[in-house]
Amino acid sequence: MVLYRFKPVESWTRMQEATISGHAYMIGHRFESVDAGDSAEILFEVPENTNRDIYIIDISIATLSECYLDIFIDSTVVSSGTKLTPFNLNTNYESDTTVNIEYGGTYSDGQLIYSSVIPGGFRVNALGYVVTAGAGIILNGGKKLHIKITNISTTASTDVSVNLLWIEESG
Repeated sequence: MVLYRFKPVESWTRMQEATISGHAYMIGHRFESVDAGDSAEILFEVPENTNRDIYIIDISIATLSECYLDIFIDSTVVSSGTKLTPFNLNTNYESDTTVNIEYGGTYSDGQLIYSSVIPGGFRVNALGYVVTAGAGIILNGGKKLHIKITNISTTASTDVSVNLLWIEESG
């Protein structure tokens, strides 16, 4: 795993090239009514035998109330969840991404690489908020990225959405 930060022009050019060549993808998932104290989790896994480097360009999280955001590398899957199907940003191509993405499984936390608080409120004072996990991450074969959003409210459920944008290049 490598952290990187593209210059804005370089990032846009690489994103354009990846989109044109059919190697830019996105995924979004909404979790409705995450109970107080519970977590919404997504696991992004790069299979061992892949020949592509995965450049995660953006991770965006939106919630309707206060939550903790934790991102782990190399978590382990205790029980598998429901698979998500990524969308290829070039609609002339099918989604031939090498990654596997799922939610709703049971995961044992790996190494914590990012943590944040997503502000919120209560009832009429509730604030929606979006957090973008700054620098990008390069993942290659066998790596897993685990995103965990925990509702820290003591009484209210909340809705959470997670969106990821990435490109894939031959490694």
